[in-house]
Amino acid sequence: MDPTSELPDSFSDWNVQVEPHPGTRGVLDLVFDSPLLEKRITNRVYLPSSYRPDGPALPVMYYLHGTVEPALDNPVVGPVTQHEALLDAIGPGGGARQTDIFRFEEQRDRAQYLLVAPDTAYEDTICETCIWIDGRPDPVPTAPPATAETLPADSFLHQELYPLVEALFNVRHDRGGRGVCRRFVEADPARVPRTLTPSRQAAGGDQRGGLGGDPAVASGRGAADQGDRPTARVGAEYGAFCAA
Repeated sequence: MDPTSELPDSFSDWNVQVEPHPGTRGVLDLVFDSPLLEKRITNRVYLPSSYRPDGPALPVMYYLHGTVEPALDNPVVGPVTQHEALLDAIGPGGGARQTDIFRFEEQRDRAQYLLVAPDTAYEDTICETCIWIDGRPDPVPTAPPATAETLPADSFLHQELYPLVEALFNVRHDRGGRGVCRRFVEADPARVPRTLTPSRQAAGGDQRGGLGGDPAVASGRGAADQGDRPTARVGAEYGAFCAA
């Protein structure tokens, strides 16, 4: 059954679509018109093998990609950047490519939670330098930008993506069933939303794997934490999410 058929009226103007991600079993593309971002945004949903629409509600881990270089986020330079791993990750469609690196789909049988990755269109990355916070206007609008991108990115996560995922899928709605991890490219964006809104998620962590996509290389782990107490392990092998 199409999960969008039973969406509440509050999502009626978002033109929500849920379709299989091409060539990948158990992976969906969730696409909708974001009122806050004023753009149509593509997001990826990885369903574990244990997921059932009528089974136990599962937790959700939100994977946030890192910085994408605006000057390189252009399909024209793709034939060049694709030959160097770092440039490929921060180049055209970098949000999607930083998600591809970890091959989450290969860990469906081990996963105990859904993984949702926002901003995964190959054609364009919306959150290039937003670091997943609500950016502020530049102090001198006519000067080169001195701050991160001024998107309402944190509000997008909490006011749009979280509620929509919880309306579409059989997942937990409580704080203990929601976590955030991020690609380790720049500062600490996963800990920013957790710090600003600790009542909304119980775990946060880093994905520090290599750029090659080989599990032997991309096997770095970051200990997620709730305050100072470890509550989960989030790693490139799509391990168990066990938030308190």
